[in-house]
Amino acid sequence: MKLEDFIRSDTIGIRDNLDKINQKRSDVFSHMRSSEEICKRINNDISKIKIEEKELKEKFNSLDNLLNDINQELDNIEKKRQELNSSILEKQNEKHRLTKQISEREKTYKKNIEEINKENEKKDKYEKESNHLTSDYDRNEENLNKILISSFNNYIKSVNSQIIQSYQTNSEISKKYKEVENLKQKRNTDPKIASLWEAREEWYSIIKSKSVPAVVNAAKRELKIIEDEINKLFPGALEVSGTTQMTNPIIDLYYRINEEGEIKLYLPFNESDWIILKNGGTQLSNKIISYFIWWLSSELSLNPESTKYNIENHKVILFYKIDYDERIKDSIRMQLEGNTGISFLFFKVPVELEKAFDYE
Repeated sequence: MKLEDFIRSDTIGIRDNLDKINQKRSDVFSHMRSSEEICKRINNDISKIKIEEKELKEKFNSLDNLLNDINQELDNIEKKRQELNSSILEKQNEKHRLTKQISEREKTYKKNIEEINKENEKKDKYEKESNHLTSDYDRNEENLNKILISSFNNYIKSVNSQIIQSYQTNSEISKKYKEVENLKQKRNTDPKIASLWEAREEWYSIIKSKSVPAVVNAAKRELKIIEDEINKLFPGALEVSGTTQMTNPIIDLYYRINEEGEIKLYLPFNESDWIILKNGGTQLSNKIISYFIWWLSSELSLNPESTKYNIENHKVILFYKIDYDERIKDSIRMQLEGNTGISFLFFKVPVELEKAFDYE
């Protein structure tokens, strides 16, 4: 036998024991690991249980609080129910009272409706009357505006005639005064004129003496012959007396100020004369207009660039501008023959007439 055989034979028993022990020890180790795993799992379960227990306690506490709140709410609801029951009775009484008031209000409402209908009938009646009065007022206001405009137009015509008459009268009187001066001069230088004048004086003396009627009549005939002769030589000289005076009229002119700040001065001329003048007319009225325009431009220092003449609703109007710090003149005087003239006073158009112009 070999050594290995002796060793195997001698150690077979112990080796079996060792194998069994190792097997048992392996089993024990396996059981230990299993127990450790179980313990670990149990510990994890315990931790979870504690967490769940905590959560459950919190839920329990929350539910307990909620139950307390619910009980409190139930108490409040009960209290509220009692209050509402009390309020229901009060509101029912109030409802009854309001129902009674509503009934009274309905009666009042019907009564008011009836009164409103009556007042509406009156209102319709008054409205018709008001419309009629308004229409009547508008018609009369329109007539008033037409009358005001007509009055102003008549005034312009009157002023125009007055200017022409003054111009003519003063011109004629001035000529007669010139003939008087000429007659006085000739009486001293011309024997024939001096003789005629002396004869005139003698016949005047006879007439004033109130002699025999036949003589007075003869003197009047001779006087007429002499005066006719003098009038041929000195027209109008014998018509001028010590009381003969030239006219110095005062005429009002009216103006407006438009939105552009222009002065609208209503000139004292007829539309027809103005048109004739623009077409080259040479009548006396046209000459007077030309003289007036020249004189007015000079007196008012009118700038041709900011001045224009126009016809507006049959009225001859001067449009011109003045500086901001310049005031409209109160009056100006137009010089005529014989050291006479026409004074023009400037007035703003009356408000009532301005409205009529705007209507026009």
